[in-house]
Amino acid sequence: MEKNNKKNKTIIFISLGLFLIVFLIVLLLLLKGKETKVNEIKELKSYVEEKGIEVLPADGKYSISVEPYFKDKKNNIIDLKDINMSKSTSTYRFYDYSVTEPDSEGYVTHTFMVDITTPIKYVKKSNKKYSYHTYTSCFRHPSIFDYYTGTVFKDTRSSKNNTVNYYDVKSTNEDMAFTEVSWKDKTYRIGVKADASIKWDGMKVAINGNGTITIKDKSTLFIKITIYAPKEYDGLMVFLNKESTSKQDLLDQIEYNNRYNELVKEFNETGVKSEELKEMEEINTSNYKLLDSNVKGQPELKNDAFYILRVNEIKPKK
Repeated sequence: MEKNNKKNKTIIFISLGLFLIVFLIVLLLLLKGKETKVNEIKELKSYVEEKGIEVLPADGKYSISVEPYFKDKKNNIIDLKDINMSKSTSTYRFYDYSVTEPDSEGYVTHTFMVDITTPIKYVKKSNKKYSYHTYTSCFRHPSIFDYYTGTVFKDTRSSKNNTVNYYDVKSTNEDMAFTEVSWKDKTYRIGVKADASIKWDGMKVAINGNGTITIKDKSTLFIKITIYAPKEYDGLMVFLNKESTSKQDLLDQIEYNNRYNELVKEFNETGVKSEELKEMEEINTSNYKLLDSNVKGQPELKNDAFYILRVNEIKPKK
């Protein structure tokens, strides 16, 4: 009987020892896993932080060099001899930010305004007759991206009374384009649209006395940007490409758009989608990050290639 008691005690001690060993191993694994998870969270940086992108004051004025050009009655871009069109600078101002209360889906609507002012100046001969022409300039359009992932949000662009010409390929026929972004196990669906109109100060003519006249005017482009996002989402950023614009940039975009429309028409007629159209559609529908190059195989853009602002820091609407 005493031997059995000793044997039972020995078994109990061995079992307790094994239990303690297993418990310690499990505890160490849990602590190690928790430590790893904490380290992962510490190392998880937003796209803006990781790329060292500077966020600028939202109440500043930002400038971009532009090249004005002439158009005919059908809005075709034309060249006119003996007319010296000066290069110009567009100035951007962001203001009138507002946000609504959440709707039944838990979404809010953010809106803000952008003014783009561009002076026009050119010299032409006073005694020469020219074909019909008007003047205008291309511009860099402000866009929205995600602070955390760098994803650029798709948008729709329209013009009140057709006063502004957009030549981009439309990403959707809906009123607003939507993009999904995921961060820390949460997915957000963000919608963006832009509505534009333009106002001119009015032509001013000065006689130079050497057989030439100088024409001056100034345009102000008004863009209202509307964003539809979950209330808890706080990653809305504005970006504006600093690179100067030229008439050739616009001609290249028009050529691309015309080619795309031709390929779509061919597909509708034949039912066969060309490889060129497939590639264009992939470019038009794919998500990309702020610093991604538009050309495959090219390195990403520099972190100072854009003016970057926080949407919620734009001067509020009074």
